[in-house]
Amino acid sequence: MALSALLLAYLPVAHAATLTITTPSTQTAVVGSAFSLQIVSAGGSGGNQFSIASGSLPSGLTLNSSSGVISGNPTGAQSLAVTVRVTDNSSATATSSSFTISTGWMVTTFAGNGNSALSGDGGAATSAGMSPHSLAVATNGSVYIGDNSAISIRKVATTGVITTVVSNVGLTNTGLAVNNSGDLFVSHFNASGRVYKYTASSSNFAAWSNAGSTLNQPRGLTLDASGNVYVAESGGHRVRKISSGGTVAVIAGTGSASDTGDGGAATSATLSTPADVALDSSGNL
Repeated sequence: MALSALLLAYLPVAHAATLTITTPSTQTAVVGSAFSLQIVSAGGSGGNQFSIASGSLPSGLTLNSSSGVISGNPTGAQSLAVTVRVTDNSSATATSSSFTISTGWMVTTFAGNGNSALSGDGGAATSAGMSPHSLAVATNGSVYIGDNSAISIRKVATTGVITTVVSNVGLTNTGLAVNNSGDLFVSHFNASGRVYKYTASSSNFAAWSNAGSTLNQPRGLTLDASGNVYVAESGGHRVRKISSGGTVAVIAGTGSASDTGDGGAATSATLSTPADVALDSSGNL
């Protein structure tokens, strides 16, 4: 054998380092906020490709197969376990241990300082004292608060500044709604309850004649795009609709306290002490 061939036969052969992958620690992400996590691999023959080996990612997150980056904007609150596999050019693989990505909402204080005594008008809403019991959001982003600390209605502007809109309204345990003009509707919770209206253009606060005086313990309120007001009549075990023209009609409930009638007409169903109402974007109540 030629010397050169002999030397080649005994030269050491370089082998690729073993392919490995690092398991991330438990991850947390905020719904609606950007999230990014690099899955780290080492060794192998190159050309690494990443894939989900088992489990799944929270909605809104995806794994980039080339870079190994998990990223996106979470769309809901979830806590899911997942394992990731990396594969190199020679088909060698390595798989991480299971790790968890938890997504949730960010909870922050919008208004109130933890003290129930009325204070803070003209300043930041987060520095104000209050005892809130109802909320309504205007189309311009202002938030109205039914405040039991002084039986008043307060407003938090989009700037974050809080002011009192109506003082000493004399109504406790109320529902609150606001229309596109900034007029407020407030329910008075008693056996001969009424709905009161604050007219923004005149700063007038008075019983709303459209609602009459026959509501039995009205509580939660909401409005539709046409200005009709829906009232959860807690003591009457019904939901009523008060039209902008002054007609009061029963929308749901028979007046008997129970929970029957699914699949049939809402007016033939029974409700038990309804406390609140809301409309979705399609007009469903």
